[in-house]
Amino acid sequence: MTRGHKEGETARMPQISPHAVVTCPENLADDVVVGAFAYVGPRVRIGAGTRVGNNVALDGDVRIGRDNHISPFAVIGEADDEKSPAGCVVIGDRNKVREHVVVRPGGAGAATRVGSDCLLCTGCYIGPRAQIADRVMLGTYSQLGEGTRLETRVWASAFTGTDPGVTIGRYSFTSGYAGIDRDAPPYAILLGFPFRVRGANTTNLKRCGFPEQAVAGLKEAFRALYDGKHREAHDDAVAEWAARTDLDEHQRYLMDFLVRHRPAGGSAAARKGG
Repeated sequence: MTRGHKEGETARMPQISPHAVVTCPENLADDVVVGAFAYVGPRVRIGAGTRVGNNVALDGDVRIGRDNHISPFAVIGEADDEKSPAGCVVIGDRNKVREHVVVRPGGAGAATRVGSDCLLCTGCYIGPRAQIADRVMLGTYSQLGEGTRLETRVWASAFTGTDPGVTIGRYSFTSGYAGIDRDAPPYAILLGFPFRVRGANTTNLKRCGFPEQAVAGLKEAFRALYDGKHREAHDDAVAEWAARTDLDEHQRYLMDFLVRHRPAGGSAAARKGG
C-alpha cells in the first residue's frame, strides 16, 4: 500500500495492525509500524521508521521522532492521575524503549524529554518533566523522580533511583541500586544508597574516546576533591580548583558543575548527614 506525495512519487503507508486503535493515522509518518492491541491517541505524532510494539499505550501530547523501537506494554504520555495538568512528552530519534517502561508527561509548560540514541530498559519509570539527554542508558527498573535531569552519556545501572529535581552530570556511572538524593557530578562513579563518589569513571571515558591526557586530568581532579569517606567534595579543594586557570575543558566543566550545584552549607553540612 502506498501514500501519494508529489507527482510520480509514492511512499509506503504506516503498517497498522487491524487489532490496534490508532485514532489519527494521518499523524503517523511513512513506514511506522503499530502492533496488535496498541493504542495511539489523537495527539500522538510518530516519525518515520518507528516501530510500536503490541499492547503499547501512547496518549496525550506525545511527539516521537524517527527510527525508535517501543516494546510491548510501554506506556507513554499518560498522567499519574486525572487531576494532573495536561503535559507533553518529546522523544528524539533511534531510541530503544523496552517492555513496561512508563514515561509521564510534563506539566505547566515543561515537557518530559528523552534525547536520541538512548536505551530505557525494562520497567523504567520516567517521572513528569524529567530531562534525558542523548546516549543515556537507564538500567532495568530504574526510577527517575519528577524533574530529574540526566546529562549526556549517563549510564545508570539497574534499580537506580533519583529524588525529584536532581541532576546527574554527563558521562557518570551509577551502580545497581544507587540512590541519587542530590546532584551528582559529571565523569564520576556513583556508588551506594545514598550515593558516594568513588572516583573518575575512567572506563566509560576511554570507551567514549577521551584522550589519555584528559582521563588522567580528571583522575587527578577527583583524587584532590574527594576522599571516599564523605559525601561531598572538600570545600577548600573546590575553591582551589575552581580558581585555577590551567584546567582543560573537562576539568573546567567539572568545577563549574560543583560550584553551581554546591549544597547549602557546603561539605561540612553534608558530612553531618553522613
